[in-house]
Amino acid sequence: MLLKFCRAVLPIFILIIHSLSLTARSHDDKVFYAEAYGVVGDGRTNNLQVLHRLANAVNANGGGRVVFPKGKSFLVMFASDPNGGYAKVPLADAMALCFSHCKNITVDLNGSIIQVSPNHSTKYSVIRFFDCKNFVVQNGSIVGDAMNHDYSPVIYKSKEYKTSHEWGYGIYCSGSTGAISNMKISYMTGDGLYVGSTSHDKVAFHGKTTIDSCEISYCRRNGITGCSSQGLIITNTNVHHIGTYGGMTGAAPMAGLDLEYEDGVGDRGDITIENCQFTDCSKWGIVTANSFVPNPMNFKLSNSTFTRATLHLNNMPKSKTKLVEACVLNDATVFVGDADVKKCEFYLGSQNNYISKTNFYDCDFVGLKTIEKGSRLNGFSMDKTTFEKCRFKDIIGNEKSGVVWQGFSGHVYPMNVEFKECTFTNTSFCRGGNKNDSRFYFEDCVFTKGCKILNLSKSPISFKNCSLIDVGSYATQSGQFSFDHCTIIQKDKTVNQPLLLLGTHTMKGCDVVDEVGISEIAKKKGVKQYKIKASGTQLGGILLK
Repeated sequence: MLLKFCRAVLPIFILIIHSLSLTARSHDDKVFYAEAYGVVGDGRTNNLQVLHRLANAVNANGGGRVVFPKGKSFLVMFASDPNGGYAKVPLADAMALCFSHCKNITVDLNGSIIQVSPNHSTKYSVIRFFDCKNFVVQNGSIVGDAMNHDYSPVIYKSKEYKTSHEWGYGIYCSGSTGAISNMKISYMTGDGLYVGSTSHDKVAFHGKTTIDSCEISYCRRNGITGCSSQGLIITNTNVHHIGTYGGMTGAAPMAGLDLEYEDGVGDRGDITIENCQFTDCSKWGIVTANSFVPNPMNFKLSNSTFTRATLHLNNMPKSKTKLVEACVLNDATVFVGDADVKKCEFYLGSQNNYISKTNFYDCDFVGLKTIEKGSRLNGFSMDKTTFEKCRFKDIIGNEKSGVVWQGFSGHVYPMNVEFKECTFTNTSFCRGGNKNDSRFYFEDCVFTKGCKILNLSKSPISFKNCSLIDVGSYATQSGQFSFDHCTIIQKDKTVNQPLLLLGTHTMKGCDVVDEVGISEIAKKKGVKQYKIKASGTQLGGILLK
């Protein structure tokens, strides 16, 4: 009987499962053709209400695939002052396509453009995802109205309210997971992409998003904002001309990528940026300035370039990992802290560059070499900062600002730095007085012509197994140098202040070669006494007193 019952019920059970499977599949795979909802791709007709109907249909289905006609231009115009806190315009009117609580949703623009018509909206989003799972936006362009936007103050109940109009977004996703690929987004009054959460979205704080093969340009505020995101992966993406450009006035922070973790939702999320370009961002290329606490848990930046775009990676001290690898910075300012930096090239401009508590390995630092300008590597706090197998050239600072304004300056801020197996050419160092308690330690390093070292502290700058060739000092030299098994060579007579001329030096097992007559230089400069304490050191032509 049981066997007969199973044979009778089994086909029905299989039919039910098959039916449910088809229902689920049709639910996820249902195609919504934008033309069927009345969109007009003539670049003149306002499609806002039509796109609302399209999004509502997708939301009612719980997801699906949205397909636009190929190669058209769809105009949208937002109402004035939506959700700006003054006029009571419905929130829906501030968005063209708003998807919420959907699953497996794809928006394929199919090579078409959504163009925002000039308006007076203080806040709008062209495409919005709220609490959506597995969304995709691909193959199209979004063009904002930043150049022709009406930025005049808001008038509400006869009272004028000034506002920055910085909340016009191309794609805004919060509490959602998904991917954005092959998109061009430009001229937004705010951000090209906003990913993550806001403190207002109590239902869904976080988003995990992949951004690939996109171009984001000429946005007033940010190219991309990652705000307390559970995960953000950006690959093969070009972000350029963010902020103030071509008659367009930017809105702070004007960053290519702005990572903000200030929403109070806890430490979480991994951020990966690979094979990207950040060019001509008015204030920052990447900035973590607002990310004090909490922090993303893991951060990796690799194979990316920065051109006139500052790399600011401070203020993430609680991150488990923070890696920068194989990146190139051209005329870009560097603010890096609490990180590991490997195989990077830094071509520094004339700005000050700040680094702290960071390990650099196999990196190149090349400064801007001119008479009036130079490049500096300074530090707010460089405790436990190390450079290993790095190369430095023309890190000389601004000579007109005096000796304390050198390439590596421990005069203004304390610098406690170790250099191992590094080479220096035309690079200068300044260690300030005891107030800053700076420390320079060099091991297995090579210094060639053009290098200068100034020590104003009572405790020594230390060298071990180093080679110093035609290294200079300064007339204000007062501190000590400690040489342990080093080779010190003075051959170039044009070096104005040879390193051994001033200060007190302690040597152990060193080779010193003097071919310029330091003793005679000392007499001509009126130096009556200088000291060298030598233990097992070979001296040639050095006058000991």
